[in-house]
Amino acid sequence: MNNDVRATLAAQTTRERLENLSSVITDIEGLADAYTASEDLKITKVHFHQPPFGVDLGKLDFFDTLSDEEKGYVKKAGSSMTFKFFLEEQKKLKAIQEGVRKYLQKLSVGNSSYVSSDTFYNDFLPYLKGKEEELEQLKAQMSVYYDDELKSFSDNVLNVVSKMCPCRLESAKRALSFITEKPVEVFLNSICFDLETEFGTEGVKEEDLGDLLERSKRAYVVRQIEAIYVGQLQNLWDGLSTYISAIQDAPDSLDGFSTSRKTLIKKAEKVEKENIGGIPVISNITQSIKDLGDELSKDMANAIAFDIASEIIGRGNEFGASFKFPDSLPEWCSKEALLENYAA
Repeated sequence: MNNDVRATLAAQTTRERLENLSSVITDIEGLADAYTASEDLKITKVHFHQPPFGVDLGKLDFFDTLSDEEKGYVKKAGSSMTFKFFLEEQKKLKAIQEGVRKYLQKLSVGNSSYVSSDTFYNDFLPYLKGKEEELEQLKAQMSVYYDDELKSFSDNVLNVVSKMCPCRLESAKRALSFITEKPVEVFLNSICFDLETEFGTEGVKEEDLGDLLERSKRAYVVRQIEAIYVGQLQNLWDGLSTYISAIQDAPDSLDGFSTSRKTLIKKAEKVEKENIGGIPVISNITQSIKDLGDELSKDMANAIAFDIASEIIGRGNEFGASFKFPDSLPEWCSKEALLENYAA
């Protein structure tokens, strides 16, 4: 289904819903404005975040080469494609998340995201505080045996991969290194939540609940800025990776690739215009990409592109972003090579 068809169906669905609703409520826009302008009702949402609890190695064959004990581990830790760790802790995290979501839904007006001020301050915030304490206790427990858990996980994964598909062993080691080389504080701090709401601290009666509200709302703002930053890196990578793939068939000169070069520059300029906050990293990368678009030597262009790609992928990796690598990219532009260059 293409995007035009999706847009048409979405428009039809919206019209149908409005028609059905208008048979019950005569002034839909007036009611919507009343909810929006209400001082007592505010949209409130909780967003949970956590890092990947495992590695995806692609499908591994030769399952019969494993012992019964090893087969049991594969079944328990995921599948022949994905291996996970902290299995019981993941269940507890999910229980905390689902508990908050269901409780907030219970307190909301109808099935909406609106919550009354009285309910928010007297019911939801105290409940959320309790869940935050529960989450911190779980993270504290995980920190105690974090190193042992990761060592056991790494040993088991490498043992299984070495028997099922030895040719994937180096790839498995690299995939594991992105987890094992991350400090425990970084991993655990990324298990968190933020709060999207317009309710302020003026209605809070207890200081610790006020602190929770301020921290959670600030975290939401930071997440939005982070999403913009990572999204801009993604857009830059999409344009750059397409360009790198396109010029590999070129001779020594890129004179005949003016269309590809202009497209690359236009994509960089678009991101540049959207960078209204003036993020220095984005500004520097967009300028480098525009300079790349003016380079006519294929060898020089590949060298410049490699450094820019390393910067984009390295910066994205710092925020846990995972960008798609098209199959058309040359071998020298692998994720491992770019991250290694970024770290150098």
